[in-house]
Amino acid sequence: NAAADAFVARNCGKAGCRVRGHAYGYTASKPRAYNTARQFHSELAVAARIRDAPFDVAIAISEDLVPLGSLTMGDVAAASTPGVVVTSRGWDWGGVTNGFYAATPKTLATVMSAAPRLEELIELETRSGKPLMLQGNYEGVLARHLIQSNLTRAVFERDARFPKIRHSGAVARPGGRAFHFGGDCAAVSSEMRRCVERKGHFRC
Repeated sequence: NAAADAFVARNCGKAGCRVRGHAYGYTASKPRAYNTARQFHSELAVAARIRDAPFDVAIAISEDLVPLGSLTMGDVAAASTPGVVVTSRGWDWGGVTNGFYAATPKTLATVMSAAPRLEELIELETRSGKPLMLQGNYEGVLARHLIQSNLTRAVFERDARFPKIRHSGAVARPGGRAFHFGGDCAAVSSEMRRCVERKGHFRC
């Protein structure tokens, strides 16, 4: 994607890429920056298609995750409110989980239109400190975009945790503070869904 490649060319040097701030003490690798930029620019293309769609609620799920639970009618009611975007707390790193949203089509299109302001948002988030926990990370940049767009974040009633395919190709499973890698994402999702239903929580 040419726009994402241009972003990486502007923001990456031998030392890494200006995607994360100093909270972790390092900058992102070029592969991570490509993934970040390409997802934002891919979302922008989707936003153009859904903005005027004649639906009460639209749901976006990126290709690197598989939700473990169903949405509730409360989730649907919240998502049908203009200006509100419903997200998961899974993998949010103190910001807003990327790639899993429910909102009205117009609101969802706004959420998915961060790409043109990506460098500005990274700069804002890197400087900001509060109200977000981490500086300059992908999820923090998305949260900053929601703040700048005057959108309200809600959380799925069942928290909607999910396994996630990392940029390395490994499947990371949510399980308390530990990360569990390996396995096929569909198989991991089926296994975890059964565990969640049996135990009633996500520490599986």
